[in-house]
Amino acid sequence: KPYVTREPSVSISGEGDPGDTVNIYLDDETTPTETAKVASARTWSAKISLTGGHVTKISVSETDVAGNESAKQVWGYAMADATAPAVTLAALPETTDKSSVILSGTVTKDSWEDWSDITLTVQLGTGQVTVPITSVSGNDGSYSYSLSLAEGANTIVVQAIDEAGNPSDVAHATVERTVTSWGIYAVILVIIALILAAVAIFAGPKIWKR
Repeated sequence: KPYVTREPSVSISGEGDPGDTVNIYLDDETTPTETAKVASARTWSAKISLTGGHVTKISVSETDVAGNESAKQVWGYAMADATAPAVTLAALPETTDKSSVILSGTVTKDSWEDWSDITLTVQLGTGQVTVPITSVSGNDGSYSYSLSLAEGANTIVVQAIDEAGNPSDVAHATVERTVTSWGIYAVILVIIALILAAVAIFAGPKIWKR
């Protein structure tokens, strides 16, 4: 798997014989893209430009002071990824008396990414959970998650981030949970009982005297 970075370049390094020249080849090019001198401490380093979304094969060889070049060896693979995933959140009720709500929406990734590279999080206050992405089709996926609500205002933030650390724009909503206290329920029950009692008294059987 390639090394993925948000930067448009990557620094590479290695060891060699002091005074030698390290030749750096990208992909299958026959001409070195960069060269680096091996220092007296036997180390060398160079910075390589990357193309976004393209996995670059990096190979190196070493040329000694007599001009003899060694065979190329693959140093590694790297890719620049500066594109963030996208996330949506379906509309939620502004108020509810329920103890939880169902969050649902979509996630879109880049074509070169695996779904395992994408992390979807839901944050409520200071608490954060990772939510699985399901029903994937190509670069599009969806999610569904039951979120418990606290009494009062609940600010919900949904965000996706890829392996390179690119965060999506957040999708957010606020749901107000209203909870009727037991004291109010008790008053309502008393009122209902009084009404029923009054109905029973006035609507009861009548006894007529002759």
